[in-house]
Order: sequence, then structure tokens, then C-alpha cells
Amino acid sequence: MICRWPSRWQKILINKGYRSSWIHLHKCKSQALDIWYKDMTQAMQEHSYFPPVLIGHGLEAWRACQKYVSNKPVSGLVLIHRAGEDKVADDIPCFTFEPHFPLLVVAPLNKIPLFLQEQVDHVLTDSPGGHDLLLQHTLDWMNDVNM
Repeated sequence: MICRWPSRWQKILINKGYRSSWIHLHKCKSQALDIWYKDMTQAMQEHSYFPPVLIGHGLEAWRACQKYVSNKPVSGLVLIHRAGEDKVADDIPCFTFEPHFPLLVVAPLNKIPLFLQEQVDHVLTDSPGGHDLLLQHTLDWMNDVNM
């Protein structure tokens, strides 16, 4: 049986010594962002005393992560563009704060909002090799920024 990539990432992160939670955000209502934020906040409070590293996959997850980091501390933020998602992330509002945490964006450059292009530590614009290679790039980056 082939393991879906979020579960695989979680298992690999746990094997490397990280505490890992996977939160699947279901799109349900017009207030989905508020529901996701509440769910993420509750999960993080139950999970660890330390600020988390958030990994958001897809534009909806980017929005939920952005809301979380604007209100709660994080150790780092990884935003991954979902393959096949043609929307440009320009409708994501600019940060209303100066991020004081490492930020990795894994996306084609034309899919990243302009305000993020100036604030990221690294942008990986080409991701051949699938999710395992993306995970390895993410782990390498986490090591580079001492997480």
C-alpha cells in the first residue's frame, strides 16, 4: 500500500526526533479560516510547549498558517505550492507584522505573492522528484536555520 505523502512526512519527521501533527483542513463554510485557526491553535496547545514549525501545503493552508503566525509564535514557517494549483497567491493579504522566524517557500516564483518574495529565507522554484525530495529540501533548510 502506498502511503499518502502527509502521513509519510509525519512518520519521517517523527523518526528524525520531531514531534509531528498532521491537521487536514476541510473546506466547509465561509468561516472556514476561523474554524481552521481555532483547530490549529487547539492542536498546538495540546502538542508542545515550544513554538511549532508550520508546514502549509496549498493556498488554503497558506491562509490558515498566515492567520496563525500573525497571532501566535512559531519557530518557522514552510509554505508549499500544491502541484496543479494554478491560482496565484496574490489574494493572500500582506503580513501586518515583520516575521521574526525563518520562512521557506517552495513554489514557482510566479505563484508567490510579491510581499513574500522579499521576506523569505529561501525559495525553491523547481521541485522535480516529488514529495520525498520536497521533504528532503525542507529538512535541509530546517538544519541550515538550526531548527
